[in-house]
Amino acid sequence: MPFEMNAAALKRAIRSPAAKLVLVMGGLAMCVEVFASITWILSDAGSVDLKALESVDAPERHPTQAKALHAVGEWNAGSGLTFQEAPLYLSPAGCADARIPE
Repeated sequence: MPFEMNAAALKRAIRSPAAKLVLVMGGLAMCVEVFASITWILSDAGSVDLKALESVDAPERHPTQAKALHAVGEWNAGSGLTFQEAPLYLSPAGCADARIPE
């Protein structure tokens, strides 16, 4: 037969870097497929009702109008709002000066 290979030629072909690369890539592809199948089975993703998901409205990705405007300004002490520091910073242990080595 014209397509018969002897054992030495077959061993040479298997030992080639290209064959090793194909074997590694095939192994990686098989691992990806196995892990994807395991994930699909364990997540029970096949039982999701896709018709119910179609009724969910997607949020607007690129709005043209701002929903709220924010302003930055000076603290108005006469506004009636009081500001209180966190208790950690009121104690001497929380003070930055006490933590800095001399």
